[in-house]
Amino acid sequence: MTTTTRVDAAEVWIQLATVFSDNRAYWQPRVVERTGMPFSRFRALRRLEQAPMSGGELATSLRVDAPAASVIVGDLAARGLVRKEADPEDGRRKIITVTDEGRRLMDDIRALPEPVPALAALSPDELATLHTLLTKVQEAR
Repeated sequence: MTTTTRVDAAEVWIQLATVFSDNRAYWQPRVVERTGMPFSRFRALRRLEQAPMSGGELATSLRVDAPAASVIVGDLAARGLVRKEADPEDGRRKIITVTDEGRRLMDDIRALPEPVPALAALSPDELATLHTLLTKVQEAR
């Protein structure tokens, strides 16, 4: 007979938040050092790499106000990491996309050795499972 333990979603959330906050101090400075830009720019670039979006959509995704998103996009554009183009369906709206240079920078960040030492506790199969589950959670938001 197999027994399963019911885990409360709040408990899982607390565990995720704890792992994130405990390891944030390790990861953020390495990204800032590698890129030479504030971590908020990396967060925006990562979101835009997943899908091009408008400035308003980016602001919502980052949970910042529109003026803050505009400053972030302006900085990324000045660095040649994103470009703004007219939306083919609505010429009044601009869509922000990642440039080839932006993709190269994201690849460089992904190449950082040991992004979070705590992940070394997982086997390759466990990492793959965790990735699948976190992707599902991300897509549900």
